[in-house]
Amino acid sequence: MTVWRGGIEKKILVELRDNDGGTSLKSSDKSEIKEILGAQFSNVSDETKTKLGITGGAQIKELQRGKIIYK
Repeated sequence: MTVWRGGIEKKILVELRDNDGGTSLKSSDKSEIKEILGAQFSNVSDETKTKLGITGGAQIKELQRGKIIYK
């Protein structure tokens, strides 16, 4: 993940885990995920994967109040 803090770009390695510590994909209703997390996700495009030098991932399409943004 790339974030900007204090005008400086920082790259952070992030691994999402479920409540049991697993990393396997789970199927769920997209609206439920958006409501709980406050985020809507999509797959990373091939163009973006090439640009970032990664082989897969997800990107945040939309943020709203939820567990990620709680203010």
